[in-house]
Amino acid sequence: MHVKLGAQLEAVLAEPAYRDGVFTGRFAGTIPMPDAARRRHSVLLNLRLRDGKLAGQATAQTTEETVDFALTSYVERARRLAAR
Repeated sequence: MHVKLGAQLEAVLAEPAYRDGVFTGRFAGTIPMPDAARRRHSVLLNLRLRDGKLAGQATAQTTEETVDFALTSYVERARRLAAR
């Protein structure tokens, strides 16, 4: 599975999982906010399907063994259907 955040390069979603109605995964990317830019991070997704949209949290989280920085933002994505 691939993820694209804004104009950033497409990234592979690591450890994708769907449990109890929650879709999670992590990818290499950066949240485009000044506070998030202060620390090197990857992006952790935690999403639910609500009213035809994937919505929930995208968290900029440090990549070190001990997480000492996390900044969460609300995200949503309208569902796109491919024409056949």
